Formats: sequence, C-alpha cells, structure tokens
Amino acid sequence: ERSDGGRRMLDDADFRRKLTETQIKVDALNATELRMFAARTAGEAMGAASSMFKLEGSQAQQAITELALEAAGIYAQPFVQDTFAEIRGERNEPRAGPDYAATVAPMYFNYRKTSIYAGSNEIQHNIIAKMVLGL
Repeated sequence: ERSDGGRRMLDDADFRRKLTETQIKVDALNATELRMFAARTAGEAMGAASSMFKLEGSQAQQAITELALEAAGIYAQPFVQDTFAEIRGERNEPRAGPDYAATVAPMYFNYRKTSIYAGSNEIQHNIIAKMVLGL
C-alpha cells in the first residue's frame, strides 16, 4: 500500500528494513522447526529449544501484525462489528481502503497475547537461563 505521502511502503527504507528483518526471523523459525522435528524424530530431548522457539515465534507473530497495521495505515479499523460480514462483503456502505485493512487491527490486538499464553516471555527467558546456563 501507499504511505501518507503517496509513496509505496516498500520505498520507505525503515519499513523495508523491518519487513526484511521479520522475513529473516520467519525463515530462521522455519529452519529451527525442521531441526526440532528431526531431533524429536531421532528421539533427542528438546531441552531449551522449545522455549526459545515459543519466545521467537511469539515475537515474529507480533512483528508481522505490526507490519500489517503499519501498511494499513489510516485504513486500519480498530473495531469491526461483524468481521465475517465484512469479509463476505455484506456491508451497507462501502469501506475505504484495502480489504485486508478491515481485520488487521483486531489481529494486531489479538496477537499481543502470544507473548503471554503458554508462559510469558519473561518466564520463557527464565526457563532458558536455567536449562542453558544452569542458573
């Protein structure tokens, strides 16, 4: 999408940097997941890997929704009365902006919880410290 100045978001160096960093993080998570599956299949213990995966995965999910929210810009809708009606096009009035903007803000707010469920990120840091550093 275009930024407020009419430029493409990919022309914004800061946005492009954040997008690239997030893509690298997602690629690293995919590779880590494959290594974890292989290790588990071989009967190896996961150790701190599962905690690190949860920690990095939650941060990646949040980074993705932050980028989507930034891309939606002024078209992001913080509340949609009936999200499914919105997606099906059953609205009485036309919506301004791209289709994805209807759900990007609710997804952003929903994914804030990923750093809390299954053990907050602070707890995961403690688990990793105990398992790896023996603290």
